[in-house]
Amino acid sequence: MTTHHLCSTCVELKESNGEAPPHAGLRPMLELGERQLFRCRYCGAFATSPGDGQRGWSLNIMGLPVQPD
Repeated sequence: MTTHHLCSTCVELKESNGEAPPHAGLRPMLELGERQLFRCRYCGAFATSPGDGQRGWSLNIMGLPVQPD
């Protein structure tokens, strides 16, 4: 998947390289140790917060990872 399937706030999150906090449209779904899994109310994407060793937010739609355009 490419970022054109994401809402604008999720695109900004993806491009922030882990420096941005979760936006208001993300609701927490599951805690994964030091990371969290969120679901976007706007575009339906799942987002996993960055953790140790992670470069940034990881997003997926329908089980497919979102790659940069």
